[in-house]
Amino acid sequence: MKKSLFVTLGILLVAGFVLIGFGSPSQSLAAADKPGQVIKITWAEQNFEQGYGPKYSEHPYLKRLEAATGNRIKFEIYWGQTLVKGPDIWNAVKTGVVDAGWCFHNYWPGMTELANAISLPGLRFKDTEHASAVMYQIYQEFPSIQAEFKDVHVLTTWCDGHQVALTRSKQIKTLDDLKGLKMRATGANLTNMMIALGVTPVTFPMPDAYLSLEKGVIDGMTAPFEAALSFKLLEVSKYMAVGPWSFFHFTYSMNKAKWDSLPKDIQEAITKVNTLENARILGRDWELKATEDFFQLAKGKVEPYSLPDPELKKLNDISKPLREEWVKKMTAAGKADAAKILSRIEELIPKMAK
Repeated sequence: MKKSLFVTLGILLVAGFVLIGFGSPSQSLAAADKPGQVIKITWAEQNFEQGYGPKYSEHPYLKRLEAATGNRIKFEIYWGQTLVKGPDIWNAVKTGVVDAGWCFHNYWPGMTELANAISLPGLRFKDTEHASAVMYQIYQEFPSIQAEFKDVHVLTTWCDGHQVALTRSKQIKTLDDLKGLKMRATGANLTNMMIALGVTPVTFPMPDAYLSLEKGVIDGMTAPFEAALSFKLLEVSKYMAVGPWSFFHFTYSMNKAKWDSLPKDIQEAITKVNTLENARILGRDWELKATEDFFQLAKGKVEPYSLPDPELKKLNDISKPLREEWVKKMTAAGKADAAKILSRIEELIPKMAK
């Protein structure tokens, strides 16, 4: 009887030590994420904090993510290439040099070629919100696009657009006026369109644009309205030509190991923020205030001009063979979904316009 009593007490004592001292796996996870403990996430950005996109879109987005987790995460943001240069951010996120960051995929030709269908010339998006919605949708629908980003965890996708061509000494009133000019262009699709228009494309990071225009390294460049303002390009330009030059995709991406290290409920909270509507907001807020301010600040400084309908039709006619050639090239490279992706984009454009 006594022996049985001692055995029973021993078992209860051991069980008590297990429960108190070690706990279940779920209890251990909870203990690792103690109330008040904040998880730091380093974030790399090419652009400056007070630029239109970061100020009105990116920073509010990161605050939404923090709030969604009950402020259990905190982004340590390195603006203006202070930690990683813009063209190096993807590899830095992939290898864990930085936990997460802003990724402009036209810096890395050949890496996300199917996703890059969004930047094919001649696609008539209404604005960056519209393009961002379509980009988000095709990313969700096509595993072949998702596979292009397999080295990181994509938080969300969104788009910006090259909607103004700025030149330092020659006004662009027709597409023929572009012939012989040296223009900054990034990404295969915009570059190919520029070549088709008789332009010599030049590639370099956006922070180098001001001096390149000022010193005449280039004759001009296409740019989003927000980038033109954030990098003060109106100061070194004399003319502008507004038109649907090109849209292009971005991601906010996180190192996979960092993502996997986050508690599951934090992962779920972050994922719930990254909806279709959020992608629309990111694209819209990146550019809206900048577009308004651009035309206001340009008054009396840069002579405005919008491409007329005949020139827009000509641009579309020039662009159609480029889209067809893209499908052939991608298909020959074994990317069987290329035609379906382009067809789906063209189908979504009228459906997702607001």
